[in-house]
Amino acid sequence: MHLRSKIWFLSLILCLQAFGLKAQNSPNRPRVGLVLSGGAAKGLAHIGVLKVLEEAGIPIDMVAGTSMGSIVGGLYALGYSADSLEKIALSQNWAALLLDEVSRDNYSNDEKDEFDKYMVSFPVKDLRPRLPGGLKTGQNISLFLNRLTLPAYSVSDFNQLPRPFLCIAADIVTGDEVVLRKGNLARALRASMAIPSVFTPVQIDNHLLVDGGIVNNFPADHLKEMGADIIIGVNLGFRLHSENELNSLSSILEQSVFFRAAERNKQNQKLVDILIQPDVYKNFTAASFNEAAKLIAEGERAARAVWPQLKALADSLAKYQPSSPPSLPPTPEFLDITSININGLKNVSKSFVLNKIKFDVPGYYSIQEIENAVELLYGTRFFSKVEYALVQNPDSGVNLIFDLDEIDYDLLRVGGKYDSEYKATLLVNTTFRNLFLKGSRLTLDFRLGDLSRIKAAYTIHSALHTARREQWINAPWLLAVFPDVTLSTEFSRYNYYTYSGNIKSALYNISKTNLQLKSTNNFSNSVSLSSDLSLDYSATDAKFVTYNLSESYSHLFASLGTTLLVDTRDSYFVPNRGLYTFLRAEAIQDISSGKNDIEDIVRLIGKWSISLPLVRNKLVLSPQTMIGYNFKPVSVPDYSLYIGGNSIHPVNEGSFPFPGIEYFERSGQAVFIQNVQFQFQMFQNHYIIAQGNMGSAQESIYNLLVNRPFYGVCLSYCYNS
Repeated sequence: MHLRSKIWFLSLILCLQAFGLKAQNSPNRPRVGLVLSGGAAKGLAHIGVLKVLEEAGIPIDMVAGTSMGSIVGGLYALGYSADSLEKIALSQNWAALLLDEVSRDNYSNDEKDEFDKYMVSFPVKDLRPRLPGGLKTGQNISLFLNRLTLPAYSVSDFNQLPRPFLCIAADIVTGDEVVLRKGNLARALRASMAIPSVFTPVQIDNHLLVDGGIVNNFPADHLKEMGADIIIGVNLGFRLHSENELNSLSSILEQSVFFRAAERNKQNQKLVDILIQPDVYKNFTAASFNEAAKLIAEGERAARAVWPQLKALADSLAKYQPSSPPSLPPTPEFLDITSININGLKNVSKSFVLNKIKFDVPGYYSIQEIENAVELLYGTRFFSKVEYALVQNPDSGVNLIFDLDEIDYDLLRVGGKYDSEYKATLLVNTTFRNLFLKGSRLTLDFRLGDLSRIKAAYTIHSALHTARREQWINAPWLLAVFPDVTLSTEFSRYNYYTYSGNIKSALYNISKTNLQLKSTNNFSNSVSLSSDLSLDYSATDAKFVTYNLSESYSHLFASLGTTLLVDTRDSYFVPNRGLYTFLRAEAIQDISSGKNDIEDIVRLIGKWSISLPLVRNKLVLSPQTMIGYNFKPVSVPDYSLYIGGNSIHPVNEGSFPFPGIEYFERSGQAVFIQNVQFQFQMFQNHYIIAQGNMGSAQESIYNLLVNRPFYGVCLSYCYNS
């Protein structure tokens, strides 16, 4: 080797050794911790502070939070940026999220009719009114948190998050503080914000947990124990309200919940190096979620008020080797579900649950499919809460865990209707679940008035499922062999006039008794296919108006029918979106003894509508088509097809509403109605509805096509109670 080369090589070694010695002797950068206090909606101000901290270039190494501070802090620890959190906060319907507003979509088709029909419902247990442990179960917020924390589904130690994290909850039984450092992240966040008497408590291990703000609303002490050298704290309170300020439910609730932790809050503030205190008490309350943008802006303003301190800290840390901020771990598109565990079942069978979710394990499923399974279970109304967790199995795959809270009470529901023809009608319903058999439902319906009815229906939900681990045959077509089964009996009494032209010709008083066996396949909460076998005994008293004559007769009918129902509407009365399709084919045979003129009836009934929002859900267009066709002429009036009346719920299955025409005024072997409806929301829950109608009732489909239809318009007001 040449001398010059030797000198160059020796110099390189010396430089590398010097660099290594410098790096080795370089002192470690102080660890910066961030503590975020609780404050319900006011906690959205934390996002504004995070935006300023990122702008200043301050690295956050660990996070601690309580209540809303735990949600913002937990997501930030997971790797969400301040901008991402802002987008999430501004895009949420917080009222639906936190107030457990359950969409109609979440109910199965057999429950949607009950969902729409009654004005009020009362939980009843042992013939006494019953209240749950909290006003809200947190069903929607749990789904929301599970979705956001999906990137951390395999993390059970919060120290292994991109930023180490802890949050605070309180054991409602002992009153002790519980520090959550391990477990399911979404469940820990849900426990930390479970405000007593607002949200139901959360069970974790042997603790029944509620909002940590009642014991430690500003956990700077635990952040210090985690190893933070420098602590930045964002404190939203608690500030004690004066007597004059305790004039609302939110202020009284806030004072009662956080009063105990006020002194500890003061002590923990002394541990903080930079304290940021957004002014959120003047213009905001604990329920100001609809003012997310203003709260975030206030957080920014408060952080900029201490900008010199933040910038000085950032400059002092700049001399250390820079590190890139943690990034959000990738979200898996599909999860390899290798096992399913179900917790909380007492009266409902495991097979019932597995049949509803229809998961084949092992198998790959998306988070959307898992959420759809949750909604299917919740839509059965056998459960007050359906939560799930994902646990990474030691070998491979994911264990999907469902935590279910069964509804352990019955329901009493009351409603009413009024129209000028049939006057006032009182609607009463009682629903009993798991009576006699697990996974069963008994409903008793009473309609009291001129349109009277008593109906009892007992439904047994299928126990078949297709999970291979449960040794069932993997054949989805078998669901058609083992559907849900309903046995019902009904007695109804009503009367109606028939018309000759526009003149009343006869008054019919009908007493009808029905016995029906029905099987139903619920493919989703919105799609079902059912088949039924019925016996109908009908007693009729007819009084003819045009001449003095009356007669009485009775019939016994057997019928076989099938019905396809698709219902994705968000509301029955004032839908903003959704599709409705009802298609029924029915064959009816008169099996009355001693009758020579046996009548066969085959008919088809169809209804279709779609609701299309035009202007931010304020203006909705809803076209609707209704058809009915008897394949042969019908002499029994009760099975003829009629048009008329303005009742949303028809008098019988063969009658179709048409405002401006009397009930049963138009009849025919073939009927057709087309209407177009514009629905305008004036303000919350108040609607004006304009509707144009076209209809025809003829003796054949050909006459429907060639004869001129009749027309009508309708203007109505609706209050959605």
